[in-house]
Formats: sequence, C-alpha cells, structure tokens
Amino acid sequence: MPALKSNGKCKRSSRSENNEDTYYARNVVARREYQLQYNRVRRATRRKLSKADLAALRENKLQEVEGTRPIFDNTICCRDGAIDPHRSTGMKSREDKELQYLQRCKVALSDEYAYRSDPNAWVSKYMKELSGRIDSELRDIRLYFKEAPDARDSAYWMEAVHGSRRMIALHHQERELIEQGSDIPLLAFQSRMSIPYGNRVNRREFRRLYGF
Repeated sequence: MPALKSNGKCKRSSRSENNEDTYYARNVVARREYQLQYNRVRRATRRKLSKADLAALRENKLQEVEGTRPIFDNTICCRDGAIDPHRSTGMKSREDKELQYLQRCKVALSDEYAYRSDPNAWVSKYMKELSGRIDSELRDIRLYFKEAPDARDSAYWMEAVHGSRRMIALHHQERELIEQGSDIPLLAFQSRMSIPYGNRVNRREFRRLYGF
C-alpha cells in the first residue's frame, strides 16, 4: 500500500476556526472605537503646533471624546485650540483692556436691571453696545483701507488690519456667546476656545461676515 504524502500543513479544526472568528468578532468593534478615539485625540490636526498648543488641543479633544467639555457655538473662533501666532503684544494689551471694559459694562447693566420685571433685559442693551463697537471698528478700518491703499504690503498695515480683525471678532464672539447664556463667555475662556484667550480667528467665517 503506497504511503500517504503529507504537504507539511496542518489543517485547523472547524472548532478552532469558529473560536478564532468569534474572538475577532467580539473585539473588532472595541478596536475600531479605540482607533477612532486615538485619531480624535492624538491626530487632531496636521498643522505644526508648539508643545503647549498641542497639549491644549489634545486636552480639548479628550474632553470632547469623554463628553466633559462644555458645548457652545463659537463660529468666529478656530476650534483647533492654537494660539494666534500673529497676535502682537499691542493686540493682547488692547484686547485685555476691552475685555475689562465689557466686564464692567455687564456688571453695571445687570445691576441696573436687577430689580426690574425682567432682570435679563440688560442683555438686549448689552448686545446693542457690542454691535455699536463692531460698527465703530469697521468704520475705522474701512477708512484706513481708503487712506492707505499703497501700504497694503507693509508689515505695519498687515498688523493694523489683523488687530482690527481680532477686535471685531472679540465683540462678535461675545455677542454670539452671551445669547447662549451669561456664563458662556467665561466657559469659553476657561475651555481655551476664546478670542480674548488668544485663539485664532476663523478667517473664512470672518471674511464671509465682514468682507476682509
């Protein structure tokens, strides 16, 4: 009787294959969810960021994944958590002073309306104040566009325009956030998703709204 030839391969039992299939079926969802969370947190952006900006961005993304981050709409501010590299010391100083003024304005208005029939009526007056300051800044920068058309390539011109852009965005953000609740501007600042904190302006949204 001729000997049976072996090809050197062992055939798996059907029970072993079924166990292996079951193992992978049980874990594929968990592994996929882990990869999605990893991508959300660790691969949050393709931009080159500083270590501090990258750490802040990953913290924000982790809070989003865990569901512990406050939810609010802030369309004028970039969501990547990065600090604006073009924000000069002068811009920061001006924004800090403006933020202090707005805080005093809110306190004064809320005290004024505290004992009226609608204690939240101060918000409408505050919104008008914000709109007025946006209009004033727009008038100034548009006048600057007309008076200095030949200086558009200079560093001074670009800094002046960006400073106005940030100031308008600051007021726009305050107006958008205050509509969602009087405590939302502070939450945005604490979440490092705020123009006064130093975050970048959403240029596309800003250009759509204000034209430059």
